[in-house]
Amino acid sequence: MRKISVLLLTIAVCGGLPLACRSSERSKGAESLGGTGAIVLITVDGLVPSELSLFGGSIPVPHLARLASEGRAWGDAWTACPMPRPAAATYLTGLVPERHGVIDDVGPGLPDSAPTLATALAERGYETAAFPDSVLLGRNSGLLKGFSVVDEPGPAGMGWERWVIRARDAGETAAHFRDWLASLRPGARCFAWLHFSGPLLARMDPNKPPVENAIGEFDRSVGAIVQALDARGQASGIAVVVAGTVGDPGGGGEELPGLGFSLGDRAVEVPVVARLPGGSGELAWTEGAVAWAPDVFATLARQGGISLPGAEGSDLGASGPGERIVFSRSWAPLAQMGWPALRGARLGEACRIEGFEGRSGMTGKGRGAVPADVDARLAAALSGLADPPAPRLDEEAIGRILREMGVEPQPAPASGRSVEAANRRAAAEALWRSRGSLQKGLAREALIALGEVFRGDPQARVALSDGGLFLLLGGESVAKGRELLREGAARYPRSLDSLHWLAHGEWQVRQGPAARLVEILVEAHPRDPDLLYDVACARSLANDLPGAEGWLRRAFAAGYSNWEHVTVDPDLRALRESPRFAPLMRELSR
Repeated sequence: MRKISVLLLTIAVCGGLPLACRSSERSKGAESLGGTGAIVLITVDGLVPSELSLFGGSIPVPHLARLASEGRAWGDAWTACPMPRPAAATYLTGLVPERHGVIDDVGPGLPDSAPTLATALAERGYETAAFPDSVLLGRNSGLLKGFSVVDEPGPAGMGWERWVIRARDAGETAAHFRDWLASLRPGARCFAWLHFSGPLLARMDPNKPPVENAIGEFDRSVGAIVQALDARGQASGIAVVVAGTVGDPGGGGEELPGLGFSLGDRAVEVPVVARLPGGSGELAWTEGAVAWAPDVFATLARQGGISLPGAEGSDLGASGPGERIVFSRSWAPLAQMGWPALRGARLGEACRIEGFEGRSGMTGKGRGAVPADVDARLAAALSGLADPPAPRLDEEAIGRILREMGVEPQPAPASGRSVEAANRRAAAEALWRSRGSLQKGLAREALIALGEVFRGDPQARVALSDGGLFLLLGGESVAKGRELLREGAARYPRSLDSLHWLAHGEWQVRQGPAARLVEILVEAHPRDPDLLYDVACARSLANDLPGAEGWLRRAFAAGYSNWEHVTVDPDLRALRESPRFAPLMRELSR
C-alpha cells in the first residue's frame, strides 16, 4: 500500500502498433458508408490566443498559421472548463461537464456508458488511436474508450502525486502518431486524438522558463502531423482540428489563479483552428459568433457521418449558430477551497459570472452592453445543468469506522462559508505554486506552499488532506501529518481523497479499520486503480492469496502500472512469495 516515491513512469507504445492493421474488414466495410477519410483532433493545454502570431501576438506559430490559412481560426473560442480533462471530455462527447460528468482532472473519469467520437467512429469502421501525452488524460480518465491503439503515459500516483502532470516530449508524441499512420493500409479511414501539455507545464514551472519554447515545440509537432497526413493522401479528405483546453490559468488582475479556478479571458478563451475538406471558402460562420468547445465535437462528428444523443454545439464548417449562450464551468467546490464555485457565460460581447448556488442577481463583467434579457436567457441555457451526483457512500458504515479510529465527523458547512478576499487570493496563489513545484519534483517547496494554503483557508480540503499526506510521507512530521489527515476526514467525511488518505495515514496503526474503509470506498469508486491496489494489499496481508490476485488484476485493468512498486511493496509479500505471482505478472504484462 505504501506507494511513496514520485516516479517518472516509462512511456511506451501500448500493445504494439500492429493492432492498427488487424481490422481491415472493418475498414473495408466503412468505405461504403461515406465520411471523411482521416479525422484528427489535436488538443493542447496552455495556449493563449492573444500571445500567438496567428492572432497578432509575438510568439511565432508558422505551422498553425499555415493550417489556418487553409481553413479558419478562432481566437476567442470558449473552453467548456479551464481544466484539461473536463475540456477534452467535452471535445470527445459534445457534452458540457455537467452532462458528461467529468468535472476535474483527478476525480471520477468519463462513465463507461458515455459514447464518444472514438466509440462511434470505430463502429463505422474507422481505425482509431489515442496519443495523450499527460497522465491526466490516460486510462484513469475514461476518455480512451473506442481507441484500438492507445499510446499513453503511466497513471498518476497516489495522494498529491495525482496532481503531478507527467508528460512526454511533444516531438515524441508526433513521431508515435506518424508511426501509427504509416502502419495503416492505404485508404483506411482513421480517427486519431493527440493531446499536448507542454505549454501549460511551462506556465506552471516555478523556474519560469520561456513558454515560447514549449509553444514552438508544439507548433513544430503540428507541422509534422499535418505533413504526415498530407503525404499519405486520402481520397475522401482529411479533417484536422486543433483546439485548446485551457489558456493561462495562472491568474491576472483580480482573477483567482489555479487550474479550474480562474474564469478570466486568459484562462477561458482558447484557440481553435480547423482545416476541413473543401478549404477555407467552405467555412462559413456568423460574424461575431463565439466558437465553443461542443462546436469542435459537432464539426468532427459531421465529418465522420455520426451523431450522439444530447450532444451540443454547431458545426464550424457549416452556417454559424446564431444567437446563443455559451459558458465555461469553473472548479472550486467548497471542499477544495473556501469560496463559492463560479460559472462564466458569454453572449456576444457580454461576459457573465454567477454564483454556483443562485442564478439570479448576476452582475456583468462586461466588455460591452449587456442585453436586457441576458439573465433570463442565461438561466434558460443553464437550466437542468447541475453537478453530476456524487458516488453514494455507505455513510453509516464510514461513520462507524471513523469513530473506531477515534475520528468524530464534524462536516464543514455545505454552504454559506466564505473567506476574506485577501486570504482567498493568497490561498489560490499558494495552491497554484504547489502544483508547479510538484510538477518539477520540488516536494519541499510544494509543502511550504500548501502551508500557505492552510493559513489562508484553514478548512480547505487540500490544506488538510494533501498537506497531511505530504507531512506523513515526507517524514517531516508524522504526528502532524496524521493530525491533519484526521481533521480532513472529520470535516469532509464524504470526500474520496480525505477518506483514502486517512486510510493510508492509519494503515500501520489501525490496519483493520483502514482496510475496511478502503473496501467501502471501492464500492462507490470501482474504477479507482489506487483503491483497487490497496484492497489487493489488504488481502495479501490477510493471506487471502486468491483475493489479492483478483484485486491486483482489477487494479491493473483500471490503469495501475507501477510495476516497480509491486515488486518491492512489503504489503504484497505473501502474494509475491506464492506460486501465483510469476504467472500473474506475465499475464498483466501482455
